[in-house]
Amino acid sequence: MKKIVFILGLLLSFNANAQTSGNCGPIDENGSYTSSCTWSYDKTTKTLNITGDGYMAESFHGYLDSDQGRYRARAPWADFDREIQNVDIGGNLKNIGAYAVYGMSAPNVTISAPIEYINDQSLADARNIELPETLQTVNAWGLAWTSSTNAIILPESVETIGDSAFYWTSATKIILGSNITSIGENSFVSGYNEDHLVIYCEDTSQDRCSNLIGEHNSDYVSKIKPFTKDKNTGVYEVDGTYYANAELLVKEQACTDKAQCDEIALKAKNGLAFEFNGKFYASLDDLAQGKYIPKRIYTVKEAEKVSKKTGNTFKLRYK
Repeated sequence: MKKIVFILGLLLSFNANAQTSGNCGPIDENGSYTSSCTWSYDKTTKTLNITGDGYMAESFHGYLDSDQGRYRARAPWADFDREIQNVDIGGNLKNIGAYAVYGMSAPNVTISAPIEYINDQSLADARNIELPETLQTVNAWGLAWTSSTNAIILPESVETIGDSAFYWTSATKIILGSNITSIGENSFVSGYNEDHLVIYCEDTSQDRCSNLIGEHNSDYVSKIKPFTKDKNTGVYEVDGTYYANAELLVKEQACTDKAQCDEIALKAKNGLAFEFNGKFYASLDDLAQGKYIPKRIYTVKEAEKVSKKTGNTFKLRYK
């Protein structure tokens, strides 16, 4: 027992003294960093922050974990990868290096940087991912092993998806936009969802979706659902049913008709509250999360933003 306690004490001491910040950019032949990519780890909030300008290192080479029989990251923050719960990728970074998140215990990942491409298993093991509108390429295995994720929504900017990009993801719904030109082999292989994976694909031409996914992926897809998207309002239409945005599509929160969807989408775009099924919401994100606005008393200034004028009075409603 004393030996076990002693060893555990050494491990805790090592982790306590581990470096909590540093550089994470590419290194040239002279051993110098070629970008301002930096990282820091907040032990209190268990949050890894990665920021800077330019590029993250292309790859943080993995090493075999004897406990799990899987590869883990050998990133600069690897000493904390078993305890990190949140990852925030910000600044003006253009990529996410291979194995950057892989090996962590299903962290929540927030991306505010204008990322253009993600590398081999760079977001593997992540959950609750919202991909930026600047993303162009998902390289091979880029979103493999993503867990606790019911849906993956690819932004319109994505053009290329590599081999096994969604390998073993827990997502049961994946939305593909109109600019995708190629999808690699075995992109949707997964023991989680092979019997009920639905691919929503923007139908910009006849047979586009089936040809895009191809025979090399069809065995792993339960159903392909083509959709059209109103470029002015962002409203989705699938089999005659309308949804105000992609998040509401994957949650199957449909409008009564296109007119209702257009109205709430335009109000949300202009920062105005809107009514949906008898409740009022401040944004489409709030609607998707079920965060409606409770009734309360409003000032005249607040009421002017959300109410219809009736003579010299206002009909007060939800904000």
